[in-house]
Amino acid sequence: RDVACDWSSDVCSSDLDPMRRLLQQWERLSRYSLNTRQVLLQLGWMCGLVTLGAVISAVTLILHPEQLLASAVLFMSGCLGLAMFWGGWILLMWTEVRRGRTSRKRSEHVITAIDAIAIGGVLDCEELGNPEMQGALQRLSGEHQKLLRTLEVERMRSSFAQDLAEALDIADTAREVYEIARRAADVRLNSDNFHLIVDHGETALDWEVSTGERACACPSAKRCPALRKGRLMNFSPGGGLARCSQLLQGDTHAICAPVAVAGKSLAIVQANWHEAPSKDAEEACNAMAHALGTRLGVVLSLEEREQQANTDALTGLANRRGMQNLLSDLDEASNPYAVVACDLDHFKKLNDSFGHEVGDRCLCLFAQVLQEVCRASDLACRPGGEEFTLVLPHADQDAAIQVGERIRARLLHASHAAGRPFTVSIGVATTVGGTQSPEGLLEMADRALYAAKEEGRDRVLAWSSDIARLVA
Repeated sequence: RDVACDWSSDVCSSDLDPMRRLLQQWERLSRYSLNTRQVLLQLGWMCGLVTLGAVISAVTLILHPEQLLASAVLFMSGCLGLAMFWGGWILLMWTEVRRGRTSRKRSEHVITAIDAIAIGGVLDCEELGNPEMQGALQRLSGEHQKLLRTLEVERMRSSFAQDLAEALDIADTAREVYEIARRAADVRLNSDNFHLIVDHGETALDWEVSTGERACACPSAKRCPALRKGRLMNFSPGGGLARCSQLLQGDTHAICAPVAVAGKSLAIVQANWHEAPSKDAEEACNAMAHALGTRLGVVLSLEEREQQANTDALTGLANRRGMQNLLSDLDEASNPYAVVACDLDHFKKLNDSFGHEVGDRCLCLFAQVLQEVCRASDLACRPGGEEFTLVLPHADQDAAIQVGERIRARLLHASHAAGRPFTVSIGVATTVGGTQSPEGLLEMADRALYAAKEEGRDRVLAWSSDIARLVA
């Protein structure tokens, strides 16, 4: 069953051409073929009669040579034998001709039946005469109909697999892959409930896609048998003792297929039904899990590389590239935002006095303080050295100053607790009330930061007209 070919009636009909040609050849040969056994029996029977008549005539002639009756009997026996011989031969030929016509008629019916079967037509075998031939062709017609239905199912599966592969190929993020999985489940699985459960390496599993009611309450990857074993598992109410203990209902049919990424089970494709699923449900879940694993491996690898390219190796904050990307996005969307520029006070002296290892710990401590202060939408960055930047979307100047004050207070407490107290100077600039570009806004925040240092450090200053005049 080659699903890549064209499943038209012409192609199916061409598969039966050898059978049709064989029947046609048999029909041509049957016009001239005689039954050898019948011919030999007929000739032997006729020759026996002729021989018997000749023997009777010879015996009569020997016993009564003077009688003419013997000659007459001999003559009559010969004529009778020849008449029977040619009469039997003519009868045999007439029988063979009649049988050949019947065979040709049946051959035509068989060829017509094969053509009807090949194009999926309804077969009427009443004219074939032979009950065995009728039954054989009816069975052939039934098997052919089953084959056509099977080929249609295979064609639909191949079309869905190709469509799913093309859809996943254009997905650039894991979120897009999850959305395609949800749509594919609606088309292919015909399930009451579908879930895509992802293990991000944290304590609990994440239900990235969830339609309908949840079938299980698995708290972690260690408690999921499909993730632990790395193979598809089918749980049915009558499936015996090997039933997952995390399933919420005892009468639920559930199929869990692991999604493998780089040889490791990362997620679970889970479908459950209130009634028994179709026979190909396992194959559908397994095919979806394989396709999702292939694309997720590529997408997660690209996201990891992108994250590494936008992340500072020492502190784990965004680097200058990540900061520029966010600022460009905010500027294109014309969304208001604020920039908080931070610089550690006397960091060079601290680094020279206690060594680079202590300096690196101070940088990591301040990065931790920024992450604690940030909202989920904010971005903490380390453009370089002891300079840090905090981007606050949808924030005005007052909100940015409050964030700067919280940074100062929390750093003071954290650095004293670490045994190496140090401070930070902060400059604030915002797009509210102006149309500054990202570069201009960063420059304004830096000027406010330098003004804070000149005024004695360990303070927060916002860009103002006074600082602008001072800079001028």
